[in-house]
Amino acid sequence: MGTLLPALLRMAARNLRKHWRHSLGSMLSIAVGFVAIALFSGYLDDLARRQARMLSQRSMLGDIVVEHTAARDRMQRDDPWAHQLGDAEQRFIEQFLAEKPEQVTARARFLDVVGLAGTGKAGAVFLGIGHDVAEGRALRGEYADNANAGLPLSDGPDDQVLLAEGLGAALECTAVPTGGTAKPPVACRRPRVQLTAATQAGRLNIIEPRVVGLVGAGLKELDARLLLLP
Repeated sequence: MGTLLPALLRMAARNLRKHWRHSLGSMLSIAVGFVAIALFSGYLDDLARRQARMLSQRSMLGDIVVEHTAARDRMQRDDPWAHQLGDAEQRFIEQFLAEKPEQVTARARFLDVVGLAGTGKAGAVFLGIGHDVAEGRALRGEYADNANAGLPLSDGPDDQVLLAEGLGAALECTAVPTGGTAKPPVACRRPRVQLTAATQAGRLNIIEPRVVGLVGAGLKELDARLLLLP
């Protein structure tokens, strides 16, 4: 082996001198491949971080999602009330979080609502997400002001709603261009929208909140249905 290695090295050196163009081309191809892999890996890592930040902050999911054990059960999907957290579960969660204040920066409760939204002339099926306003703002962090036009939900008043841009257009609510860099206000044919949904007991419940702003949902299908409310 000791005598064979110098011979192999001489053959490699002679081949490199004789076919240096091919060797240079191979080296460049390998270098370009490594650069492409590194760039694509960096792009995927950055995309994953962006998506995680959007889900954690802008969607207010934080780091841990607490849900009913039957929430993913296929048999329960047709009955949304079957996998809601009841009073007992909510009391347990509140007590558990209260006992660990140093481990919990913020928490928010959510309630999904499906129904009909109308303004008398226009109407659409909506998917509503009710949440604790102040806590949700804390979870959003740098995305605290999540309204693309108008204002985000504010503390106190319950008669307010934030529409996704697609749903807002269906209900005749649009952003008013200002001609500058300031966030545009929102203008609606009717300042209030009527929301109709069924209660757990099967009765119809109707509210008429004020439209305070428009928000981007990110997906076309969701943008045509989503609204946020306290």
